[in-house]
Amino acid sequence: MKTKTLKVLGAIAVTVLTLVFLITGIKADTLSDGGYEVPVSLRKANSPSSVSLANQYFYGTAKVNVSNGTYAVTVTTNGLNYIKGMTANGQSVKESNQAGNKGDLTFNTDGKSNYVPVAFSLQIPIIGSMNQTAQFFLDYANAKKVSEPAAQPTAPQTPQTPTTDTSTTSTTPTVSEPTTTTTTLPTATTKKKTPAKKPTKKTTVKKTSKTKASTWSYVILQGDNSQKSIANKYYTKKAKVIKAGKKYRVQLTVSYKKSLGLGSHAVKPISVLGKKVYGVKLGQTKKNYTMNYSFYVSSLKQLKKLVKAKIHVKVPMLNISQTFNIRFKFSHSKTAKHVAAAAALPTSNNNGGSGKSYLSNAKLPQTSDSSQFELSALGLFMAMVTVAGGFKFLGGRVNA
Repeated sequence: MKTKTLKVLGAIAVTVLTLVFLITGIKADTLSDGGYEVPVSLRKANSPSSVSLANQYFYGTAKVNVSNGTYAVTVTTNGLNYIKGMTANGQSVKESNQAGNKGDLTFNTDGKSNYVPVAFSLQIPIIGSMNQTAQFFLDYANAKKVSEPAAQPTAPQTPQTPTTDTSTTSTTPTVSEPTTTTTTLPTATTKKKTPAKKPTKKTTVKKTSKTKASTWSYVILQGDNSQKSIANKYYTKKAKVIKAGKKYRVQLTVSYKKSLGLGSHAVKPISVLGKKVYGVKLGQTKKNYTMNYSFYVSSLKQLKKLVKAKIHVKVPMLNISQTFNIRFKFSHSKTAKHVAAAAALPTSNNNGGSGKSYLSNAKLPQTSDSSQFELSALGLFMAMVTVAGGFKFLGGRVNA
């Protein structure tokens, strides 16, 4: 009976120790000096067992160099263009080997834990600025040693004095034979007279009358206040207004850098003044994606008022697919004062102030357990409420 009890207790003890080992993993301070390849993943800040959505932007293997109790960890990301700042264990990281969106991030750790807390300062296209916290999990239990520690330098050897060769060699100079040159005299040429051209009759071409386009400036405001929309950065802010029968056609142009990694369909116009848009045409230059589209007004007086519109924005890196309410504020070139006043409008932030994006304190969805952002099961909708700015992301249509 006692034997069975001891066996049961022993089995329980083994199980508990196994679970502890699996949860905590092997500690980094058990690794000897040298270079290692270590499996790594980005976990949520408040849920170490849950993988962060941002994990997809980091390669799964880290390089770790152990030397005299210091562990230099290098992780590789394919989203470097979006990271404006990063700290690990409260210390700044070192960037290297940047090539487009790819690059290495190196930081030091003391080797006392598998988890390394990190904080990101991100700049997300169209969405704006975000601050994010998470933690890297370094799986030292499956670390693979790839190099031994560097050997200590030895004392330099005394260089030997080179011996000089005293032997001489004689060379016999070569004499080149003189060359003869032949001079060719120019031959006389006779100029042929070309007959004079007869004057041609002038033909007059009637010019076809073209409808002259006028240029209007504009800024894009948020749907429910006078602050600039984030979308303002991705429009050219110059509209062509053309007379089209009894109406006026207003053509707008979207332009944003290819290096942002958003693809050619990041912005899709939904409606202007409650009606569908026309003539959507995608294009591109060497560095930018572009899109032209138009809407109609019955009178230019309509452009002197705020023009309500809706656009749909996709940010693949965050699985965001949102419809934004915006408003266009147009001004003609004749009223330069209005153009200058419109350009001076503040850009919103989450405190209702100016100069920063309204998402400056937002959180990357599904990376930490922040209440500011939450994705649904499909991972396509956000929810955010800011106190002073008055913005609410409620899964569908929002104010940009």
